[in-house]
Amino acid sequence: ATAQFKNRVFVVGAQRTSDVPVRTDGAVWVYIADGKSVFIQPPVILKAPLTPNELEADEQNQRSEKIHAVVIEPGTGNAMAVGEREFSPEGKKLYQRAFTVRVHPLGDVVGTPWTSPANASLLHDAARSVAICGDGFMAGGWTRDEPVDAKPQPMIFWVGADGSSTQHRPEPQLPSTQTQGIACDKEGKIVSAGTRTAGSP
Repeated sequence: ATAQFKNRVFVVGAQRTSDVPVRTDGAVWVYIADGKSVFIQPPVILKAPLTPNELEADEQNQRSEKIHAVVIEPGTGNAMAVGEREFSPEGKKLYQRAFTVRVHPLGDVVGTPWTSPANASLLHDAARSVAICGDGFMAGGWTRDEPVDAKPQPMIFWVGADGSSTQHRPEPQLPSTQTQGIACDKEGKIVSAGTRTAGSP
């Protein structure tokens, strides 16, 4: 995914760190055009630990991070990027969690990346899309319960200007569905689009 601010283009995704099994670190590249050539800054790499309660750095790349979407913050030129990561709070169980990161046009991380604390009954979630909405942002993705065969359902996150989210809403009436795109109009109405597993009720 990409987003542009003046002569800079942010490109977000992941950088593979292992083939068997496949593992990745989140990555943000900034391309700078000067009219004659394009300069690519070294990527911003996102890997654990990203929160204070992660006990150790992921030096062996045992956990993966991926960035799926990005928009430009109005007024600052910073990029707001969202994605999903494998998260092991206090070195215990491993969960899939949504996360956000803000990146300056010069390629530095702004503030502290935010990781979803998840819903008490839906322990896995992820962010797949992001859009500007009023003074903040909306992110769309999915959430599911802990069992590996639990069906995902759409999830919407209200994200503040600092990248943190204190409000979210799942859509349990749409099982086996993931939100892949989200938008917000001038009146604050939210429109989302997603994918659904064939044959789901």
